[in-house]
Amino acid sequence: MAPVKEPHYFSPHLFLPPPQTLVAERAAYQALFANASHHRWIGEASPSYLYAPGAAAAICATADDPRIVIALRHPVDHLYSMYWLRSSNALHHGYASPRTFGDALDQEDRGTNCAPLTYREVARVAGHVAHWVALFGRERVHIMLQEDLARTPAATWSALCAFLTIPPAGEAARPEPLAAPSQWTRSRLLARWLWRVPAPVSVAARALLPASARARVKGLLRRVNARARPPVDAALRRALTHEFSDDIRHLSDVIGRDLSHWLA
Repeated sequence: MAPVKEPHYFSPHLFLPPPQTLVAERAAYQALFANASHHRWIGEASPSYLYAPGAAAAICATADDPRIVIALRHPVDHLYSMYWLRSSNALHHGYASPRTFGDALDQEDRGTNCAPLTYREVARVAGHVAHWVALFGRERVHIMLQEDLARTPAATWSALCAFLTIPPAGEAARPEPLAAPSQWTRSRLLARWLWRVPAPVSVAARALLPASARARVKGLLRRVNARARPPVDAALRRALTHEFSDDIRHLSDVIGRDLSHWLA
């Protein structure tokens, strides 16, 4: 997998600002895989490709016999996670962001959200998934649901390896909860400080501590500063689920899987 997780090479106009990284030049993109010549597959994971007009066709024209993996989750959970990611970007770059998920949706309704993709555009995935399946063929597109990864990680991992016709490498373990930058923080100041450690502190830490110790200290501070995200307001969740119900039913037909529990 590319060392830059989300290079957005085929969708440069849809990538979000740092911590994401844009790799726009062809030579730089190819260089991400310079050391992978002995591997059966090379890959990267840019979610924006699902939505970008022309991205699927460009990948089809560029890659030799490509395989596509699309990971999906309930649209409200997807949007809520996106809200926290955008809030994190705002935090680290020092500009204001909506205080709640509902406020963010209200701003969007008023036309004051200037993000490349609106929340509602992101939530409606059925047509995009259908486009990728039609272009590449169902046998080349593997659909994963986040709930499967959470509940049955070993089986989900094995299914992915079978799709890629490779032997599973070790046991698939349930990921440990991480203090991600997009989590709710106790101290915005500390969060920004950890994101860009002041130069004098960084120099001193490098002189006094090995890299592994610095990483542990930074991770500890992030965990201490992290708070569990509050759940989505129940009424808002019901309203959004109803709003996206047609797309959920369409997606169920596209991927051949019953998603009626998403409508509950």
